[in-house]
Amino acid sequence: MRKLYLNICFLLFVLSSCITPYEVRLEYANKKTKGLDLSSSKYVALSDDVLNYPQLNRINLSNNPGLNWKSTTEKLAQINNLTTLFLNDNPGIDLKQVTIGLSKLKTLKHLYLTGNKITVLPDEITMLTSLESIDLSNNQDINIADAIEKLSKLKSLKFINMQKCGLNEVPQAITNIKTLEALNFYGNSLDSLPDISLLPKIQSVDIGGNKFKSIPESVTKIKTRINFYAQSNQIRTIPYEIALMKFGTFNLTNNPLPPAEREKVKKLVNAQYKFY
Repeated sequence: MRKLYLNICFLLFVLSSCITPYEVRLEYANKKTKGLDLSSSKYVALSDDVLNYPQLNRINLSNNPGLNWKSTTEKLAQINNLTTLFLNDNPGIDLKQVTIGLSKLKTLKHLYLTGNKITVLPDEITMLTSLESIDLSNNQDINIADAIEKLSKLKSLKFINMQKCGLNEVPQAITNIKTLEALNFYGNSLDSLPDISLLPKIQSVDIGGNKFKSIPESVTKIKTRINFYAQSNQIRTIPYEIALMKFGTFNLTNNPLPPAEREKVKKLVNAQYKFY
C-alpha cells in the first residue's frame, strides 16, 4: 500500500512540475519538438529560433528575470499551437503586459505563475479566454478575493492551484466558477471552505497541509466522484455522510485520527485509493 501511495505522489509531482519530460533544451530541439525548456537561460529577448518548430506547444521560461516582457509576448503570440506556458520564478514579471500579449493566443490553456510575488492579478487576465488552468502557487501576498473575482470571468477555467499562498480563507465567490473541476489549496492556513458542492463539475480537492479539524461539510455534499486530499491537518472525526460519497482517492494521512475514527474510514469510505 505504501509503495502504491508513493507511486501516486510521484505521478502527481511529475504532472505539476515546472519541467515535464517532454521539454528539451534549445540545442537538442528538432522539427518534431513539442516542448522547449528555456528556464534559467538569462534571456533578455526570446530568440527567433522558437518559431522554427511547427509542433511546438509548450515553453518553459521560468527563472528568466531579465526578460523584456513586451517583446517576449509578441514573439510567443506568433506560436500558433502554444497551449502551455511556464513563467515561474520571475518576480519582476510585467503580468499586465504578458496577459495583453498572450490574449492574441486563442490556444493557450495552461499558465504557470508560481513564485512571482504577485499581489493583484491585472484586469487583463480576463482576456485569456481559452485558459483552463492557472497555477498561482507560492505567491504569498496575493489578494485572493480579487483574484477569484477576476478568474470567475474565465468561462473555460477548470483548475486553480493556490498552494502555499498564505491563505486564511477562500471567498464564497469561487463557487461562481461553475466550470471548475479541480482545486488545490495545499499548504495554507485554512480551517474552512465555502460550499464547494455548488461546483457541479468538481472532481478533485486538495486541502492538505492546512488547519482543518474536520472534513468540511460541503465536501460531504458533493455528488460527483471525487479525489479528496486532506493529509497533514488536525482532523480527528469522520462524518458518517462520507458513506454516501464515491472517492477516486481519499487521503487523510498524518491526521490525529483516533482508532475508532480509523475504523469508520475503513468501513465507510468507498475509494479506489484510500490512505489514513
